[in-house]
Amino acid sequence: MTVVRLHGVLREEAGLRELEVDGANLSEVLQKLPKQVKEVLGKYSKYLVFLVDGRVVRNMNTPLKREDVVDVTIFIGGG
Repeated sequence: MTVVRLHGVLREEAGLRELEVDGANLSEVLQKLPKQVKEVLGKYSKYLVFLVDGRVVRNMNTPLKREDVVDVTIFIGGG
């Protein structure tokens, strides 16, 4: 199964650090996340950044392999 890791405030609010989800692509994996995780991701949807095996992914139809790791974090700017 694909490993999904939550970072920062996403991890804190969802109460989960990492979970395993089956899915053919990023969109399918995100749809299969538990309700509390989807609610947190929805809250920060404008700021989400997805990385698959360390590479930023913007296409939700990106195919995934069982051994892939998806990191979900938020974009933070400062100045």
